[in-house]
Parts: sequence; C-alpha cells; structure tokens
Amino acid sequence: MSDSEPAPPKEEGKGKEPVKDSSAPEEEGVIRVSRSELYEKRARELSERFGLKLEPSEWHKQEGTALRKEKPIRMRVRRTCHKCNATFGVDKECPSCQHSRCTKCARYPPKRTEEEKAASRQRRLVREQENKENAPIAVDWREDQPTPVLRRPRKAGGEDLVHRKPRQRVRRNCHECNSLFTPGNKTCQCGHIRCTDCPRDP
Repeated sequence: MSDSEPAPPKEEGKGKEPVKDSSAPEEEGVIRVSRSELYEKRARELSERFGLKLEPSEWHKQEGTALRKEKPIRMRVRRTCHKCNATFGVDKECPSCQHSRCTKCARYPPKRTEEEKAASRQRRLVREQENKENAPIAVDWREDQPTPVLRRPRKAGGEDLVHRKPRQRVRRNCHECNSLFTPGNKTCQCGHIRCTDCPRDP
C-alpha cells in the first residue's frame, strides 16, 4: 500500500476486543458470561417450570457481560437406600421399597473424620490470625478531641435539640399496691422494697 491510498474501513462488530472493566478485579475462577445467554437460560427455565412464554423484548437490557464464579455446594447430603439403591427424598422412608433410613444407608458426601475436622478448624484459626494481623490501622488522631455534640434548632424556637443515644426507660410497679416506683427509689409509698415479683415494663 502506498501512503496516498486510504486505509480500508474497519467492519463494525468484527475484531473488537471486549472492554475490560477496570473497577471489577479479576479473581481466579471468575468467568464472563453474556447477559443475553443468562436471560435466555432463565426464560427457558421459567417456561419449563411455569409454562410462561417470555419474549426477548420483555427482558431487561441484554448488552454487556456479567461475572460468574463457580462455587462448590457447601453441603447437600444425599442418601441412598442400602436395599434397593434408590435415593431418599425429604422423608426418611425409601420411595421405592418403603425401607426406613438406617445407618447402613450410604451417605454422600461421607461424614468427615475427626482428622478432617481438626484440619478444617486449624485452617480457620490460621485465616482468623492472618485477618487480625492484616487488620486496618485505626486512626487515633481524634482520640484527644471530645466527641462532637449534634444539635438542631427547634422548629418553634427556644433551646436547641441535642442528639442523644436512645435509652430504654424501664418502669416498675409495686406488686402489693400497684403504684409506680419513682425513678431512683427502690422503696414504694406503701413501704414495700422492690422485689422480683414487682412487674417491669417493658
């Protein structure tokens, strides 16, 4: 090609590299899935389950991609009958031979041994220790200053409103004369000393 000839126009849509989103960090095991595929799969599942027919025009915006990470199921225990090898349902009775589930019936995944439990506990303790060591540093430059008082002027004028922590006000009644104990006093007007039988509100 010579310098005078213009470059051929690039075709729209072909050869475009997907734009990487710099705000979302790429983790190990994370894959990008197009939103249109996700909506197609959801529409198919809804039509199979409920008989709904969803048109593509009814979906949300379909352009772009979504991040997905495959994670193993934490715990889904399945048991099979040791007599007929059928899978148990929700109830503890075999659906085909009506055998009650017992200790001989196989369990998947198998129960963890004590060594596996101890190793898992040890890994968790190591993770917690690492989190403590890498904890964010607390800013201490404001510790010497008093905590600020939040004030707001009243609508009708007068003294300002001051924000205070909400407190639970507890009221107690005498169980003998049913009169209210005055705040700060543990002796009633009838001379009864407050006890556990005196009802409390709340």
